[in-house]
Amino acid sequence: MSVYTERESCITAFSVRIRELCGERGITQAEMAEQFGLHRSTVGAWHTGRCTVPLSRAVQLAEFFGVSIDYLAGRTNVREMAP
Repeated sequence: MSVYTERESCITAFSVRIRELCGERGITQAEMAEQFGLHRSTVGAWHTGRCTVPLSRAVQLAEFFGVSIDYLAGRTNVREMAP
Protein backbone atom coordinates (compact mmCIF):
# COMPACT_ATOMS: atom_id res chain seq x y z
CA MET A 1 0.00 0.00 0.00
CA SER A 2 1.46 3.35 -0.99
CA VAL A 3 1.06 6.52 0.98
CA TYR A 4 0.40 9.64 -1.04
CA THR A 5 1.33 13.12 -0.01
CA GLU A 6 -1.57 15.58 0.02
CA ARG A 7 -0.41 16.96 -3.35
CA GLU A 8 -0.15 13.48 -4.88
CA SER A 9 -3.59 12.56 -3.56
CA CYS A 10 -5.08 15.69 -5.08
CA ILE A 11 -3.45 15.04 -8.47
CA THR A 12 -4.56 11.40 -8.41
CA ALA A 13 -8.13 12.31 -7.44
CA PHE A 14 -8.25 15.05 -10.05
CA SER A 15 -7.15 12.73 -12.85
CA VAL A 16 -9.70 10.09 -11.82
CA ARG A 17 -12.51 12.63 -11.57
CA ILE A 18 -11.69 14.26 -14.92
CA ARG A 19 -11.66 10.86 -16.62
CA GLU A 20 -15.01 9.97 -15.00
CA LEU A 21 -16.65 13.26 -15.97
CA CYS A 22 -15.39 13.08 -19.55
CA GLY A 23 -16.58 9.49 -19.79
CA GLU A 24 -20.03 10.38 -18.47
CA ARG A 25 -20.37 13.11 -21.09
CA GLY A 26 -18.71 11.13 -23.86
CA ILE A 27 -16.00 13.77 -24.26
CA THR A 28 -12.66 12.69 -25.71
CA GLN A 29 -9.33 14.23 -24.74
CA ALA A 30 -9.19 15.87 -28.16
CA GLU A 31 -12.66 17.40 -27.73
CA MET A 32 -11.80 18.67 -24.27
CA ALA A 33 -8.57 20.18 -25.58
CA GLU A 34 -10.45 21.94 -28.36
CA GLN A 35 -13.12 23.21 -25.93
CA PHE A 36 -10.47 24.87 -23.75
CA GLY A 37 -7.98 25.84 -26.46
CA LEU A 38 -5.32 23.41 -25.26
CA HIS A 39 -3.06 20.82 -26.82
CA ARG A 40 -4.38 17.28 -26.51
CA SER A 41 -1.18 16.20 -24.74
CA THR A 42 -1.93 18.68 -21.93
CA VAL A 43 -5.34 17.15 -21.38
CA GLY A 44 -3.76 13.69 -21.62
CA ALA A 45 -1.32 14.65 -18.88
CA TRP A 46 -4.25 15.69 -16.67
CA HIS A 47 -5.99 12.38 -17.34
CA THR A 48 -2.92 10.43 -16.25
CA GLY A 49 -1.88 12.71 -13.39
CA ARG A 50 1.46 13.60 -15.01
CA CYS A 51 0.96 17.32 -14.42
CA THR A 52 -1.00 19.67 -12.24
CA VAL A 53 -3.79 21.94 -13.39
CA PRO A 54 -3.54 25.68 -12.74
CA LEU A 55 -6.21 26.96 -10.36
CA SER A 56 -7.72 29.22 -13.02
CA ARG A 57 -8.14 26.22 -15.33
CA ALA A 58 -9.54 24.07 -12.51
CA VAL A 59 -12.22 26.73 -11.95
CA GLN A 60 -13.11 26.61 -15.66
CA LEU A 61 -13.26 22.81 -15.61
CA ALA A 62 -15.45 22.78 -12.50
CA GLU A 63 -17.85 25.25 -14.11
CA PHE A 64 -17.87 23.30 -17.39
CA PHE A 65 -18.73 20.03 -15.64
CA GLY A 66 -21.03 21.65 -13.06
CA VAL A 67 -19.06 20.37 -10.08
CA SER A 68 -17.08 21.98 -7.28
CA ILE A 69 -13.31 22.31 -7.24
CA ASP A 70 -13.37 20.32 -3.99
CA TYR A 71 -15.04 17.50 -5.91
CA LEU A 72 -12.39 17.62 -8.65
CA ALA A 73 -9.65 17.57 -6.02
CA GLY A 74 -11.18 14.58 -4.23
CA ARG A 75 -11.89 16.54 -1.05
CA THR A 76 -15.59 15.67 -1.20
CA ASN A 77 -17.89 13.28 -3.01
CA VAL A 78 -20.58 15.95 -3.33
CA ARG A 79 -20.59 17.12 -6.93
CA GLU A 80 -22.79 20.18 -6.66
CA MET A 81 -21.29 23.61 -6.59
CA ALA A 82 -22.35 25.94 -3.80
CA PRO A 83 -24.96 28.50 -4.92
